[in-house]
Amino acid sequence: MMYPWILVLVALAISVTTLVVLLSHKTSVSSSHLDRRRVAHTRDLLASLQVKTVVRRRRVVMAVLSLMAALSVMMAGVIAARPVKISTASTALSSRDIVLCMDVSTSMIAIDEKVLGAYRSLLDSFHGERVALVVWNSTAQTVVPLTDDYDLLRKELGTIEDALSFDPYRATYQDKINYDKTFAGTLDSSVYGSSLAGDGLAACTMLFDHQATDRSRSIILSTDNVVMDPYDVQLVSLEAAADEASKRDIRLYALYGYDPASADDAGGPDGLQRAKDELLEVIRSHDGMFYNLEDPDVAHTIVDDVNADQAEELGVDEESIRDDDPTSAVVLLALSVAVLLGLGAVIRS
Repeated sequence: MMYPWILVLVALAISVTTLVVLLSHKTSVSSSHLDRRRVAHTRDLLASLQVKTVVRRRRVVMAVLSLMAALSVMMAGVIAARPVKISTASTALSSRDIVLCMDVSTSMIAIDEKVLGAYRSLLDSFHGERVALVVWNSTAQTVVPLTDDYDLLRKELGTIEDALSFDPYRATYQDKINYDKTFAGTLDSSVYGSSLAGDGLAACTMLFDHQATDRSRSIILSTDNVVMDPYDVQLVSLEAAADEASKRDIRLYALYGYDPASADDAGGPDGLQRAKDELLEVIRSHDGMFYNLEDPDVAHTIVDDVNADQAEELGVDEESIRDDDPTSAVVLLALSVAVLLGLGAVIRS
């Protein structure tokens, strides 16, 4: 409470009002005994069931009215006292930067749900790390730059999940509209190709800032490496992009998965295997880690490996944040006033 003394005043006011009402009632009862007049032939009337029911109902209504009036005054006092919710936020910014680098080409749509699940698990384990989210196909689109706003990242992951919740081989017109709208930055009509893994990884590599500082940098790349590039429009090969990452001291983590239905696009099962072998070779030859999305513990394994990468805190500072939180009091006040109005209408009728 910002102003708790207001509640004390309200409590005192209610107590004084209650005391005055009780004393007034006692005085009026005493006066009524002095001025009481007897009325003939009323014993049977007062003993009747109907009269007793009316009197009992009225007493209940008056009791509820008094209770609701007191509750309304009390809730008004609570609102005036400004109830607050206190949360603690860490302003420490870990020296660990992580880019989630996600292939959203059609061959990955069927398994991107697993990718998103792994990314969410990673976010749940982070505390102060800066994280970015990049999606790519023929070109790359930065969805969220490096930030420690995990709520924003979760929101964007949800948006991506909604856009990918369809069968790519039975897509409706609306599915395509949603996909194109969400991933407009990954589709370039002048680039005849898709799932350009080298360009995608290169774009993620360029996203890191603070190059002069001693920071731990990691890229978590999710792809099947099924590159469709019949006219060699890709600017950077996967190998060259990994070389650049190594020069910048960026650790690579590859999340591999594939959709069996995309085997024809890859040149059959052998093509899928070649794509996997290339990704595995490039990642491991650059001291990276390779993971299969079929592993149910893949997210926890990556978290352990990322945490093993030494990182120093830039500073630890916690700040208490106060936010007004009158919701409960407002709801109770509205309900009590509604009951008061309803009972008032009953009494008048």
